[in-house]
Amino acid sequence: MHLLRMAWSLAIPGIVKPPVPVLSGFRQANGPVWSRLGFLLFTDAARDVIHKHVPGAPLETFRSRA
Repeated sequence: MHLLRMAWSLAIPGIVKPPVPVLSGFRQANGPVWSRLGFLLFTDAARDVIHKHVPGAPLETFRSRA
């Protein structure tokens, strides 16, 4: 949620659109990183996991005990 609030502050009307949530249900999600290979990585620090999100596919565990 913190990242979403921070991203909203970067929106510039007419130039940069505000972010759209793509996933929910995480207690402490941090650091979304978009790969040029077409997926999003982010951590769920409360569960000590790095998740991999590919649009249109189920959420994967990229790395556990991260």
